[in-house]
Amino acid sequence: MFLKKHYDLTINTCYEEPTKYKETTPQYMKPSNVSWWNKLPTVPMDNLDPTKSNMKTCVGFIDFYKNAISLPSCFELTINYDKENNESIDWFPPASQNGPGSYQDFAQESHSSIIEAHHSAQWGDAFPEMRQFKYVYPWHVEGPKDHKFLLTNNFWQTKKDLQVLNGVLDFYYQHSLNLQFFMKAESQKFVFKYGESPAVLVPLNEKIKYKINYNYVSKEEWNRLRAHHQHPYMTMSNGYQRSVSYTHLTLPTICSV
Repeated sequence: MFLKKHYDLTINTCYEEPTKYKETTPQYMKPSNVSWWNKLPTVPMDNLDPTKSNMKTCVGFIDFYKNAISLPSCFELTINYDKENNESIDWFPPASQNGPGSYQDFAQESHSSIIEAHHSAQWGDAFPEMRQFKYVYPWHVEGPKDHKFLLTNNFWQTKKDLQVLNGVLDFYYQHSLNLQFFMKAESQKFVFKYGESPAVLVPLNEKIKYKINYNYVSKEEWNRLRAHHQHPYMTMSNGYQRSVSYTHLTLPTICSV
């Protein structure tokens, strides 16, 4: 048996105050967070009848949710398409759910986006049946050097007509957290609910347990953080790789956290 090492994972936001809106606070999950799993009957460990087995004892499921960190949506979002494939995106600020104010106002004041999309030329002629979007969390994330996280679908809890695009993230050299996903081209409507976690972060070292610091900062501090960590290379093609190489070679402390 080993003792887990503890490191900080710091998430800064100026959109909503974490102490007031706990339902959107990133945190380690539990298998019991999944309502349908919770309702399954407990199966005796010595059960040999496959017709009475269920996922209550599935080690893969249990270990996944013991290590997964939730990524709750900070607002409700609806994407609609009409028959001509014209797009409309409606933002429902959580004010209607006792949440903070308009995300549009936050986006304008803090120079942040809400939903973005990449041109389909980036993946050639693959996935012609899909539409791609990038859901931009209003967070600035800082993590230890050489620590990687898998961003993946939270299928078991929030099954939807979309495909989260898996990827490995590093929060030492870059600090944004964006959820890339595909929607089926024929989809006419999609909803992100306030507080639900369509994806999760899974640390790629199970021996490490992170202390998640979710901090509310002023808009001035938010803009300072973004400006301080926005290396010029990050806006270029292959920006992440260029920034890492540049930092390693000439500026070893530029991204220290």
